[in-house]
Amino acid sequence: MKCKRCGKVINKDAKFCENCGAPIQSENTAKADKTNEAEPKRNNTLVVVLLSILIGIMIFVAAAVGAYMFMGNESSVLKDSYDKRDKAAAEVTAAPATAEPVSTAKPDNTPKPTVKPASKETESDGHIAEPTYKVYSDTEMGFSCAYPTHFEKYNDNTREGRYTLQTSDKSVSLRICAENNDADITLAQSMSMFKTKNPGDIEYSKTGNTYYAIRINDNGICRYRYLVSKNEKLYWFDFNYPEEYRDIYEGYIDHIYRSFTVR
Repeated sequence: MKCKRCGKVINKDAKFCENCGAPIQSENTAKADKTNEAEPKRNNTLVVVLLSILIGIMIFVAAAVGAYMFMGNESSVLKDSYDKRDKAAAEVTAAPATAEPVSTAKPDNTPKPTVKPASKETESDGHIAEPTYKVYSDTEMGFSCAYPTHFEKYNDNTREGRYTLQTSDKSVSLRICAENNDADITLAQSMSMFKTKNPGDIEYSKTGNTYYAIRINDNGICRYRYLVSKNEKLYWFDFNYPEEYRDIYEGYIDHIYRSFTVR
C-alpha cells in the first residue's frame, strides 16, 4: 500500500506513513467513514419522513374533528327544523274543525208588504219626485233661475216678485224675486225681516259674505229662502211646501239653488 501524500510504500496495517508521517486510512476505515457520512443523511431523511407522517396525522385528526363538529351542528339545526315542523303539524291536526252552523229555522213565507216610497208619488198627485226644468232668465235684473215645468205661473201681486209659480193644487209655490237695494239692507236685516214675517221653528240657517239660506217650519209648512246680495241688488227665491213632502221638495230646492246665477 502506498502513502497518498508521498507515494512511499508502507505496511498496510500502518496507521502513519514512515516517510512523511501522514495518517494512513485503510480501506476499512474509508468504508467506515463513508458509512458514518451516510448515516446522518439517512437519519435526517428518516426524521423528515416521520415529521411529515406526524403532521399528516395531525391534519387528518383536525379535519375529522372539524367534520364531526360541523355534522353535529348541522344535525342539530335539521333536528330543530324537523321538530318545529312536526310540532306545527301536530297543532293543526289537534285543532278541532269548526262545523258550519246549520240553520234549523223554517223559511219565512209570509208575503212582504209593498211599500210605496214617499219620493215616488205619481204626477196625478202634483208632487213629482224627478220633474223636468226650464230656465227663467231676467235680462233687466241680470240673473237666471231654473223652475219645474209642471208648475203654473200666477201673479202674487208683490212688487219684488219677478216670476211666481205654484202647483195645480196650490199647495206648493215658488217665487223668483229681485229688487234694487236702495235702502242698503244688510244680509242680517233681510234675514231678520224674513223671520219676523214667517214665525215658526228655524230648522236650517246658513250665512256667507254675500248670501244666506234659511228654512222655517210654520205649523207643517216649510218656508225656504235663498238670497244673494250683489251689484247693489237683492236676488232670491222663496219655496213653500208641505213638510210631509220634504223628501221630494228638498230635491227641487237643491236643483234651483245650483242653477241660481247672478251676472
